[in-house]
Amino acid sequence: MIHEGPVLEFGGRDLALLHWSAAARHWIVLVLAAQVFVPHAESTWLQLALLPVALVVLCAALVLVETLVAKMRILLAPRLLAVGAGAALLGVLTWLIEAT
Repeated sequence: MIHEGPVLEFGGRDLALLHWSAAARHWIVLVLAAQVFVPHAESTWLQLALLPVALVVLCAALVLVETLVAKMRILLAPRLLAVGAGAALLGVLTWLIEAT
């Protein structure tokens, strides 16, 4: 959701156009990925039947990856706070040792 920051400045038609263009970009990338990674069938109609299935699988994978990455960032915050608190405590201890 980092890409949503610059969108906050827009509203109305401009915001709708930005969201529409982002959705179109996602669909184009997903269709290209489906065409690259799904094996090609011998029949055009079979390929067209497999495309929606491949798009559903790719959308599910995209949702899973975005959810896990966001969750990993949230779960990483306490560890970063602990490292920062440890560094601050080490700095206070070295200051106290030098002062005595």
